[in-house]
Parts: sequence; structure tokens; C-alpha cells
Amino acid sequence: SQFGYENHDRQYDLFENATVEIADLAKGDTVYAVKLGTTHTLGYAVDQATAAIKVLERNGFTLSVHGQARQIKTICLWLFFDRQSSITRLSEVNSLIFLMKLASWRKAMLLADLQAIVRISYK
Repeated sequence: SQFGYENHDRQYDLFENATVEIADLAKGDTVYAVKLGTTHTLGYAVDQATAAIKVLERNGFTLSVHGQARQIKTICLWLFFDRQSSITRLSEVNSLIFLMKLASWRKAMLLADLQAIVRISYK
């Protein structure tokens, strides 16, 4: 694309005989889990990004993007909130479960020595 993102959506990787979608987009050494919705549905993006850590660890943090091996250093959660008002910080999200998932993902990222980015957009 004109912005350098490569579509990785609908490409599934095998993990312990189960398929998992690691990312929706890839760019350089970063993979992106992109989701649009309410706080409840955006929790799935956090789950996807958490599963991606496990798969990437198993594969030496290498991901095949269009047949080319990439060394992944960053996972970005790109969340498109479907809401009327904007937020200035994630702690303003009124969902304890979502915030707990996010905290757990952040901890797993630190333990895996990966950089975590959260990008917020609005529908």
C-alpha cells in the first residue's frame, strides 16, 4: 500500500495443532492487530495480540510475510473505538475486563522483550 503496510489478515499460523491469526497488518519489524468496535469487541484484539506473543516466541520471533521471513520486535494494537467521545488515556475506558487484558498483554510483552504500542483511532 501507499503507507507501507502489508496485509496479513486471514493468514493463519499453526500453534500446537491450532490455527491462530497473528496479525492483520505488517510493516517492517512490527505486526498490527487491528480491530474496530466497542470496548467489549476490542478485547478480542488484545487476545489476538497475546496469542501472537506465544506463536512468535515459538518461532524465534520470526514471521513469514508474503514468503519473506521478518524478525518481529514490536506488536501494535490498533484499536478503532466506535464511540461518540474521544479518550485521552486508556484508563478512561470504562471496562475493567478490557483494562485487565491490556495490562496482562503489556506484562507478557515485557517478558518477551518486545515493544508494545497501542494506537487509538475512532470510527
